[in-house]
Amino acid sequence: MSKLDGETQDFLGRHTALSLLNQKPRVWHRIPYLKDNEGRAPPIVLAVGDRRRVYTIARKLRNPILLPETAAKLSNRKLQTKNLPSTAEFGRIAMVIGTIASIPVLVLETQMGSSATQIIMNEILSDKLTSNEYRVRGKRISLPNKIVIRIGTAGGINCGGMPPIQLGDVVNATHSIGATGAIMQSLLRLDFWHPEAYEEFRSKWTSLSPDFTITAGNHPRVECSRDVVDAIELAGSRIAKAAYQKGGNVTKDSLYAELSTDIFLHLCQTENCRTTEMELSTIAVAAHIHETSFGMVSAVVGVLPGSSFVEDEKMKRMAEDKALQVGLDAVKCLI
Repeated sequence: MSKLDGETQDFLGRHTALSLLNQKPRVWHRIPYLKDNEGRAPPIVLAVGDRRRVYTIARKLRNPILLPETAAKLSNRKLQTKNLPSTAEFGRIAMVIGTIASIPVLVLETQMGSSATQIIMNEILSDKLTSNEYRVRGKRISLPNKIVIRIGTAGGINCGGMPPIQLGDVVNATHSIGATGAIMQSLLRLDFWHPEAYEEFRSKWTSLSPDFTITAGNHPRVECSRDVVDAIELAGSRIAKAAYQKGGNVTKDSLYAELSTDIFLHLCQTENCRTTEMELSTIAVAAHIHETSFGMVSAVVGVLPGSSFVEDEKMKRMAEDKALQVGLDAVKCLI
């Protein structure tokens, strides 16, 4: 499974419907998609922040199956529909499998922040739970790598000499700058307070692959997968048109880091960073460990510098829906 420091380790704990169903073949044998694939989900994953977006995408898919709800119904015939929003027996997150243009996709919520994202992605990308070879209604797809597209919201970053980012724009991430505490701890374990910890982190970060580097300003940097970036470019240019942009992303642990904008503006100028959010570098490391291509498309719901944030919920939903459409169309471009 995942490999760090030469250790082979399975995912820790069982937090999703897929991992819980893995131990219940009598249930997954009755669930579409899973029953023809040894209980596993498709290799194409759309990762969103919360369950509301999972259900929004589900309405855009053909033949969607809500995994926790379906598993709960099949395992407990007496369960009432009104009880389904809380299905603790089958995981903590919303998940759905469906198809777009006959392509099977898994949509799931990562929840907010690096730690939750790391737990969910390392579990889902395990070969026990998702497979590069997949059967759907007699057809088979075979991919050299799994694919993860993060579809979320982000803050835009404006600086001199760059095309302005507007509220509601859709941005394709070409790379990510920064590493969160969850990534530091997983690479260094708990021994990251000693004076040599930064040099050890640099060494382990750059040893992951040539896509993981340290900038001249000593910031961790990772490149998004070129095939995913190109697919989002095609979809974004077609769907978002003038509201489409691309550039780097700053991944940080704390939303309140945005109270000080100097470093964001500096990274905009020196590393072409146009957005900031809290999950991309974590997805990058999980994707590397599990030999997965990855990228991110985000709706801009706030802009730095200043305190411009979307207050109109309708406008925010429109921006999020546009990013969702780009993400879905990118899947078709990839396959």
